[in-house]
Amino acid sequence: MSALAGADDVVLAAVFTKASDPIPADERLAPETIVAGLEGGGRAGPHDRRRARDPDHVVTTARPGDVIVVMSNGAFGGLPALVVEALGAR
Repeated sequence: MSALAGADDVVLAAVFTKASDPIPADERLAPETIVAGLEGGGRAGPHDRRRARDPDHVVTTARPGDVIVVMSNGAFGGLPALVVEALGAR
């Protein structure tokens, strides 16, 4: 959580899991825990799957010089490319 504490905005999506997932449930990333830690430190950390997949949120809140990080173990709906495309059109 300390790595995210200095961020202006943190948006976390739910973790996608499937029955055959080799990682036990109690060892998986828990966005709720991260959000609680950020809120406990006075930082907001929305946990909203729809907002996390919405490039418009990133594009409308991004300012020149911002660093945008998208971390996912999958394509995440093409979000990184959509954000780059939308920011390039500004």
